Amino acid sequence: MRMQRNLHWKQTTPPQEILNTPPLGQEVKPSRNGKMKSEASNRTVRAFMIFLLFNANFLIHPFLSESGSPENNMSKCPYDDMEKARNTHIREIANLSPAGGRALRNGLRLELQTRDRLVVLEDDCSAGESSIRYFFASYFADIGYFHVKASLYEGRAFLLVNDKSGEITWLKAPPVISSDKKRFVTMSMDLEAGYHPNEIKVWRLEASGPELEYSANFGEK
Repeated sequence: MRMQRNLHWKQTTPPQEILNTPPLGQEVKPSRNGKMKSEASNRTVRAFMIFLLFNANFLIHPFLSESGSPENNMSKCPYDDMEKARNTHIREIANLSPAGGRALRNGLRLELQTRDRLVVLEDDCSAGESSIRYFFASYFADIGYFHVKASLYEGRAFLLVNDKSGEITWLKAPPVISSDKKRFVTMSMDLEAGYHPNEIKVWRLEASGPELEYSANFGEK
């Protein structure tokens, strides 16, 4: 499965100062003290720096360029702020790239192609408690999991989706993978709204999925 991309470079026009600058290879005359004059080269460098400053988007890969963002595939609910939705989409597109086409955004649907089945996570745009928005955070290829963030009506959650079986593990905090790739830890804290417990958990990665190995809850204060 390949992600469809409709991308293009932003067209930029160099400022007139660039167009009027003498070429870098022009002949320069030696000064009285025997040193070569470098005024033309200095003007060229300054003009080129000005060009880059005013055309910063020229350096941005089209995959991240706003003009190249396939907005028809963007996840957007009717009440969303368009600029915020577009910026979120651009970030997600960058996160999807390392998955090599196995994860893609198709409107309100986040589609994850595992070895055994296609996992579809669909946004719920309702304004009630069932509201949920999915955001592809990363692909942990070394442990074999897709990492997805879910924004809920109150609070948030994090999902690990097994890239072979498609099994989903719901977490209350983002996972931090150990250096030996055998465990991960999650730590959540919410001393104000109380949407999340104040706890720390250690999970062991097994062939069947993550297994809770240690948990400590610190209460409300």
